[in-house]
Amino acid sequence: GNNIHIESDNILATGESIKNGNLITVKDLSNPPNIISDLYTSVSYAYDYMGINESIQISNPGTTNLDLHNSLFEQSFTSNVPNPSYIDSINGKDIKFCGQQSSKCKTIKYAIDRNPTPLSGIPPPDINYTIIMTSNTELDTNIQINSTSLNIGYVIIQSYGYSPETDEDTYNKQSISTSSFSNSLFTISETGDLSLLGLHFDNLKPSSTNPLISLRTNDLNKIPIFSINQIKTISATFPNEQQYGTGIGAAINANLQTGSQLLIKDSEFIQCKGSNYGGAIYLYINNGGQATVSNSSFDQCESTNGGGIYASIMTSGKLTIDGYNNFTECKAVDEGGGDGVKFEDCTSTWGGGILISVYGGKTNILNQCLFTECKSISGNGGGICSDLIDGTVIIENITFDSCTCTQPGNGGALYLYQGISSIISIVNSSFINCQSISSPSNQRYGWGGAIFIQTSVIASNFNESNFLLRNLIFSGCSAVNSIGNNLHIQSFDTYTTGEAIENNNLLIVNGTINLYYNNSYQQDYMGIDESKVGDGTIINNNIPLFSFHALKTCIQYNNPQGCSCPIDDSNQYTKTQCEEDNAYYSLQNCKEEDVESVQANTCKCKGIISPSGCMCPRESSNLIDIPIDRCQCVDNDVRAGISCAITS
Repeated sequence: GNNIHIESDNILATGESIKNGNLITVKDLSNPPNIISDLYTSVSYAYDYMGINESIQISNPGTTNLDLHNSLFEQSFTSNVPNPSYIDSINGKDIKFCGQQSSKCKTIKYAIDRNPTPLSGIPPPDINYTIIMTSNTELDTNIQINSTSLNIGYVIIQSYGYSPETDEDTYNKQSISTSSFSNSLFTISETGDLSLLGLHFDNLKPSSTNPLISLRTNDLNKIPIFSINQIKTISATFPNEQQYGTGIGAAINANLQTGSQLLIKDSEFIQCKGSNYGGAIYLYINNGGQATVSNSSFDQCESTNGGGIYASIMTSGKLTIDGYNNFTECKAVDEGGGDGVKFEDCTSTWGGGILISVYGGKTNILNQCLFTECKSISGNGGGICSDLIDGTVIIENITFDSCTCTQPGNGGALYLYQGISSIISIVNSSFINCQSISSPSNQRYGWGGAIFIQTSVIASNFNESNFLLRNLIFSGCSAVNSIGNNLHIQSFDTYTTGEAIENNNLLIVNGTINLYYNNSYQQDYMGIDESKVGDGTIINNNIPLFSFHALKTCIQYNNPQGCSCPIDDSNQYTKTQCEEDNAYYSLQNCKEEDVESVQANTCKCKGIISPSGCMCPRESSNLIDIPIDRCQCVDNDVRAGISCAITS
């Protein structure tokens, strides 16, 4: 009773009478000269106006037990829980109506575990509840967020002073320390919805096998949602997150089913360490679940598989990595070092930056993501390694810089396995100085300096809806033995696969000339038939991806298109004729500055611009205005009757 305390025979009845008679009015100092309009109905004044039944006072004279006192107008409250509720682990108290700034709660768990429905039985109209941290805390653990949490299951926890528009340096990120606990700090289930904003987290007890935050559902009709923003790990920080035993996802372990959503934005994960899958985050996404990682950083995170993030994406699941994310020095013993969007110096056995399995789901990696010096030390995919079974991967506006894999790995920057009904789209992306590296101890494979794709799609089914590589840049990429410096594709039939890619124009590389026909690119774009892979040591089983051109012998100039000259002069169209034709059709017309003379046969005569040494056109129609001392008259010469005799 900070302001008024009343002792009566029935304190609730007394309060009701006061309310009905409007017997207490209090000036609103924030809005003078008005009075407080919700004095009788707001839980905000629960401890300012109190009372005790006379019988209780007689039995417990002078009692300070708060449970024996009542809020004077409790029977008229529209809610039993202040919204927002403030937490102060030092000076707060976990009492029935705590949460006002004048009577803060001590723990998050107590604030959330309450039932906000008042004595009237009418649930309050709040659509979410906000918990505001005003101090650091070491007291909270095992907080359950589900459909019954505060009646509606939608909880926001944030630092005091946080707002989406506020820069991080204008408020203090409050820390939730859990180093003395083994249980997860938060478990979100059923239709629970939790947002963490502008907070700082540290590790669980080192021996714990639980994630710091767990998100899961066993009921596809109940959809949990979890969002983090400005966490030192989601505008909250998880430094030194460590897990041992069989733990997966030291910071966040999420099982996302139908409609479940996880948003990680503007957050930091520092030295998160898991023993198995996902140093910082483990994701299992299925049946339409969705996860988004945006503008976040993962620093020195480690695990056996997936140093930063490990993701398994199943039917209709979706993972989007968007904006500027930073994965620095993430490591995995086996698979997937980073997962982020600046991936810098990330290392793993498989998938130095990201290892993702997509089974019927979708992964988007978008918008200026940067993979720098990511490495797979003896497996596939220095930057990204992904298996797609009825799945989709979209890579757009991404740069891979100096990413490497070491034999027997394939794909210095990118390794993709494409199942029969899967979709691959890589557009507007750059591959710079990526390479596969020779291993003295295991000299197998090492194909695809930048990209390696193993596809189960037959050539006749290739089209831009399931296989698209457009507007790519390759610079300085190399593969072991130059087997696909830029791109290597393992397919059922390299000949028909290359032909399908050309016919549908599925590969466009910026800065190339005649990509499909130019022999100078033969080692940059290669492939191998599935039946000829063997143990990956026979170099000659790999052929130029567009080798179907090389397998065609010319019967006349460039017929069929992209054909090769005969190997000798035994054919009707001889090797000598073919080489002469190739030389002729590669010549340019002479230029005005070449009027007097040129080196023999280095340009074509053209009208009056026909210097000494020029090559005469083969087509009669192109002989007009060329002097006969340069090009002699021929049958059906267009110069007949002018400088040449008329022939019958």
